[in-house]
Amino acid sequence: MSVMRDPSERKARTEQKRRLILRFLRTEIFSTPAVLTELIQTTDPRTIKGTVNAMVRDNLLARETVLLGWRNVHIIGITPHGQAMAWRPDDGEDLISKHYERGRVGLTIIDHTLDLQRLRIRLSRAGWKDWTNTDRITPEARANVQVKKQSYKRPDALARHPLLGVVAIECERHAKTRKRYEAIIESHLSGMKTGQFAAVMWACPTPELAAALRRIHGGIEYVRVQGVSTKLGPAERAKLLVTDYESIVLL
Repeated sequence: MSVMRDPSERKARTEQKRRLILRFLRTEIFSTPAVLTELIQTTDPRTIKGTVNAMVRDNLLARETVLLGWRNVHIIGITPHGQAMAWRPDDGEDLISKHYERGRVGLTIIDHTLDLQRLRIRLSRAGWKDWTNTDRITPEARANVQVKKQSYKRPDALARHPLLGVVAIECERHAKTRKRYEAIIESHLSGMKTGQFAAVMWACPTPELAAALRRIHGGIEYVRVQGVSTKLGPAERAKLLVTDYESIVLL
């Protein structure tokens, strides 16, 4: 690992790391040292520890340790001051009021959220753009008729693939029932039909789970799309992609 001896270079790199973390947490709200280490591309745990300590001291970040099952998870969240410093009003951004509140993180979704964050980082480096967590749904989107329907199944995120356009992303840590996938596919094909996105990508932690999910999808022959029975032919299946966390960057 090269050592920066020039104080101005070290200062610039420190500021770059702080900006990366603030901009990431502006929408993610919280993360962990392991994910932020991947974000700033360092292999030295002392780097993220020192950076976070300084940002906590400056009231940009807050820390909390939560017990998840049998293990402690160290949470790093953005403060209201951090949100103000991450804000770019000159770019037309709105100030995000949501910030990390100790004791309010949903323990059941932590691992899923962190996996999505890792996917976001890896896809960004692979040329994907405009990542949007769909739980940040806008008031306008809530008023959408389709969203109000009970049959609507929201994907985990949307991102723009360099060639495919906007892709709906599902972080699939565990397999669901075939009936559940039928409903999800119906909803996502409706989303494609109305132009919300061009394809759907299920990302699984392991190649084995991805293979199992492909087999489940392969056993589904017909779904109802906007009330019409639709056969899942080659054209439809080409838009229903299944991969694993490592291979997703190759698509």
